[in-house]
Amino acid sequence: ATPGLPNSQKTTYERSDSYTLKAEPAVFAPEDPAGRNFSNIYYNLAEPGYSGNIVIYDIQGRLVKHLAQNQLLPVEGFIRWDGEDESGRKANIGYYVIHMEAYHPSGKKVQDKTRVAVAGIFR
Repeated sequence: ATPGLPNSQKTTYERSDSYTLKAEPAVFAPEDPAGRNFSNIYYNLAEPGYSGNIVIYDIQGRLVKHLAQNQLLPVEGFIRWDGEDESGRKANIGYYVIHMEAYHPSGKKVQDKTRVAVAGIFR
């Protein structure tokens, strides 16, 4: 416990126009009780009004998890992935691709992808 002080659940977010999608941390261990056991997926859009999808795929391109489906997205924000798949099971150790596609009523489309790795705890 760290009353009043930063701990492993604290997120730091600095606005930057140099990315559309990024994961922090890029490597996390879902079973790690003492550390970061999730990844925040940050997105940054040019203007309001976009709705879209954020999806996790395994390295073979198979769907693992829908994080957002046809959801109205603020200009900037984040969504958390705790390493679970669509059925609620923990994802296997390995690399995953995060894919975002967002659509604006004016017809504009934004797509980006980044990667994240699920690690394991060895005792």
